Amino acid sequence: MVLAAVVYCFLAQTINEFKYNGGVMKKYFIWLLVFTVYAVFTVGWVSTGQLMPSIQHELSINTQQATLITTSISIAKIFGAFLAGWLVFKLGMRKGYFVGCLFISTGVFLSFADNYYAILIIRFLQGLGSACALVSLSPVTQKYFSGRQKNLFVSINITSNTIGNIIALLSAGWIASKIGHWQQALSLYSWVNLVLILIWLIVTKKEERQDSPILMNKKNEFISVLKNRVTWGMVAYYIGPILFLNSSFLFFPTYFQEYSGLDKNSLAIHLAPALVSVAMLFAPFFGFWLKRKGVYFKRMFVISPVLTAVAGIILLVSKNDAVIMTASVMAGFFFEMATPFLFNLPVDMHNGSVEKTSYTMSVFWSLTYIIVNVNNEIIALSVDKTGSFTFGFSYMFVLMALFVPLSLWILPKREYFIKE
Repeated sequence: MVLAAVVYCFLAQTINEFKYNGGVMKKYFIWLLVFTVYAVFTVGWVSTGQLMPSIQHELSINTQQATLITTSISIAKIFGAFLAGWLVFKLGMRKGYFVGCLFISTGVFLSFADNYYAILIIRFLQGLGSACALVSLSPVTQKYFSGRQKNLFVSINITSNTIGNIIALLSAGWIASKIGHWQQALSLYSWVNLVLILIWLIVTKKEERQDSPILMNKKNEFISVLKNRVTWGMVAYYIGPILFLNSSFLFFPTYFQEYSGLDKNSLAIHLAPALVSVAMLFAPFFGFWLKRKGVYFKRMFVISPVLTAVAGIILLVSKNDAVIMTASVMAGFFFEMATPFLFNLPVDMHNGSVEKTSYTMSVFWSLTYIIVNVNNEIIALSVDKTGSFTFGFSYMFVLMALFVPLSLWILPKREYFIKE
């Protein structure tokens, strides 16, 4: 606590000396803060998988127990997304975001955790906080930007997870080797997040009085979100695509290494899952460009899943390295190019507000994580029962075919949204 107080005072003095040009630089700085918070969390999350052999060896745990250290975060996100909405409801955006993200920083205690269950509890708490950070990306952006800038930065928000994933894949082992131990390496990311949210608390201090809307208005807005067709249409659309996204790093590596029948020296075995992530890094910019050109979001919600499914099927059935790697890039790109349209829906609603966007994303992510965790278990169970991924991957594409049309029926027409 003393260290945190010292850091806070130092940051306050430093930031107060920084002169913003009429607030113009400030909004970019605040956006970069919330973007970096989730990216840094992702580095720590993905790094856990990279360091899993060391964790298993030191704690003397089996593979199932080790996997739970990572999956506990996904489970916690279900509750964390609801927590994010509740915190904004009770405390407002500024304090709600800070308190929520404090849960991520409980990872600083990983250095002192001396048993498996202590680590499991800390990771669960971090999962709660990460959901708060994720849910807040769109409403914070909406608060500080408008028009095309708002749509652009909402689109860029999507890449925070991808950037964190790539950084972890490239540097997790190196950072751990330099620090000397996996516990200190994982706690490092939580210290970084603690500094970032302290900065958030300082730079948004003057806005505290703006975050006190009448409680009844908040309650009415939350109820309206639960009845809103945008909320349920977003959930319906994302059921198939989010399962594809999760499969790219949960199931694809195992599939290519053990079930694809490819030669063990095949480049595709090692590169295909990573290429999906790399393609996802650039696709949102193309999606934003299409949005600016006036492409109708419902049209994109048809094109993107169809192309993703075609490319996904090719990469899963082909035996040619070049074809698999090309299809991997295409699948990742096609999947992600629709997400700027999806995540801009809440911020583009007529009569929208920062709180309404927060509640929408809270409900959306809670339901999405419930569904994706259930579907992940269905795919994993099918592999254990059948000895192949045929049913599991077929099930994934069937979900796309069923729920994408349903989402188009649920979502309102373009007149419901602001035309930029």
